[in-house]
Amino acid sequence: DAEKPALRRGACRPLPIYRRSSGARDETTRDQQATFQDSSAENLFQELQEHFQALTATLNLRMEEMGGRIEDLQKNVNDLMVQAGIESSVKEQMT
Repeated sequence: DAEKPALRRGACRPLPIYRRSSGARDETTRDQQATFQDSSAENLFQELQEHFQALTATLNLRMEEMGGRIEDLQKNVNDLMVQAGIESSVKEQMT
C-alpha cells in the first residue's frame, strides 16, 4: 500500500459523494418543494400586486391634486390679468 500524503493545514479534502435514491420519498420531497416554491411565488406576486395598486392609487390622487392646483393657478392668473387690464390683448394674441 502506498502511503497517502498528509494533508496540509487548510488543504482541500474531497467532498463525499451522496447518492440519491429514486424512491417515492424523494418524489414527495420534490413535490413539497415545488408546492412551497409555487406558494412563495404566488405570495410574492400578491404582495407586488398590492404594492402596485397602492402606488397607482397614490399617483392618481396626487395627479388629481396637481390638476386642481393648476386650475386654481390659471384662475388666479386670469384674475390678475383682468385687474391689470391686459385680458383682452392676451385673448387676441391666442386667437
